Amino acid sequence: MGGAYYRHEWATFLRASVAMVAAGFGMNGPDTLRGAWLVLRANQAWAPFPDNDPQRARDLMRRFYALVAGAAGLDLDPTQAGTLDVEWWRVHREHQHDGDVTKDQLVGALVDLDAVGRSRG
Repeated sequence: MGGAYYRHEWATFLRASVAMVAAGFGMNGPDTLRGAWLVLRANQAWAPFPDNDPQRARDLMRRFYALVAGAAGLDLDPTQAGTLDVEWWRVHREHQHDGDVTKDQLVGALVDLDAVGRSRG
């Protein structure tokens, strides 16, 4: 999926997103497709460097997590999950381009994202 993202091969990225959402969340076919589409659109909003649209990416990921929470009956805050997902993207990007961003900061952002689903249930 990462290679397709960096090369902006969006059809390939969408196929990988469908597989990831299907395997990761076990939603029905239509919800899986909707979720994968939201993930794709969020990544497209985030992709342009340095002129991306973080607010649009957060909103799309919030919608994705709302779909996941509703379909799977999960008790999670879609706004918090979407915000933390895009924060992980931000830290990851800065880690790639800025030597001052540490591996610990990168891991911390991922741990924060992972914890959002665990903290409420």
